[in-house]
Amino acid sequence: EQSILPRGDDWDVDGTWGVVYSFDAIAHAAVDPRFAGEAWQTALRERAAELLVELGRRQTLEGGWAYYDDPPFTEKPTWATSFTTALLLPALRIAEEDLDWPVPERMLERAVEAVRRCALPNGAYSYDISFLPEGYNLEDINQPAGSLCRIQVCNWALRSCGDPKTTDERITAGLAQLMKHH
Repeated sequence: EQSILPRGDDWDVDGTWGVVYSFDAIAHAAVDPRFAGEAWQTALRERAAELLVELGRRQTLEGGWAYYDDPPFTEKPTWATSFTTALLLPALRIAEEDLDWPVPERMLERAVEAVRRCALPNGAYSYDISFLPEGYNLEDINQPAGSLCRIQVCNWALRSCGDPKTTDERITAGLAQLMKHH
């Protein structure tokens, strides 16, 4: 079966952006009253079902999605990023809870857990999803200053999925770090 957006080459899985953003847009459109008509709802649901199959193909063993890959190059990407995965979580939650679309339960659970694992004690989120995060020196991308835009998308995603650790205080602290460094 042909992929919706085929892999460009060994390392390039940029087509994942198209799948992630398309699913996000479709899920949000499906709850928008301007698209409440039966024809729109049918079209959105059908395309979302195709995208969910593609998301399943592209979800890594760690539970996330990314826009490029590292060796060994396999059918299923071997590497994922916190922010690509986080972007998708609220849309998957909307699809499952608000639209009653058949989102594979394990897909969502694995993705939420993947983003949770990226949360670091310093308030930052690691760039990549890994069972064993690494790289915590003072100039690292995983320090708060290198993670400023990941912090809020990951906080938003986890909060949207009901994560009890993503409190108002954590969200406020992430916003304060963004204001302090930018």
